[in-house]
Amino acid sequence: MKVLVTGAAGYIGSTFSFSCLQKGYEVIGIDNFLNSSEKNIKTLEKNFPNNFSFIELDLATDFNIVENKLQNISCDVVIHFAGLKAVGDSQKQPIEYWDNNLISTFNLIKVMKKNNMKKLIFSSSATVYGDSSKQPLDENDQIYPMSCYGSTKIANEFFLRDVSNGYDFDIIALRYFNPVGSHAE
Repeated sequence: MKVLVTGAAGYIGSTFSFSCLQKGYEVIGIDNFLNSSEKNIKTLEKNFPNNFSFIELDLATDFNIVENKLQNISCDVVIHFAGLKAVGDSQKQPIEYWDNNLISTFNLIKVMKKNNMKKLIFSSSATVYGDSSKQPLDENDQIYPMSCYGSTKIANEFFLRDVSNGYDFDIIALRYFNPVGSHAE
């Protein structure tokens, strides 16, 4: 299986990539190092030189640049972890968060459509539920994001739902709390 992982240098993306590579999958990682570490990519390259490749790319840049870098990419599934992620910072920098988190997804979907890749797992967030007193939550509970970050996640979910309905994509959004991931390497 061939997997494209956006945000592959980040905390969750690098751990996910590491696990896929341990299972023998081929992984293509993408990251711009905006809020991640090149160290994680070096570790993946060192431990999995035959199954891991990396493209340094800002998915939120001009689409022509994204399209050019990814024009010949093909994979079985795309896992989209890339995005700005700090709730507090999102309140202070709403334009940057909306621009980065939505444009990166728009560009990724356009490339996927062009390259006939139709399976996507989107890394959303439980922040879309806001400060709900109901516990435990489930996916049918009321959505009420209380931060710019949460708003960008739900906006991406709505966009991806429309893409899935309009273009026959298989898309799932994972809304999780406090992800933990690490590996020894």
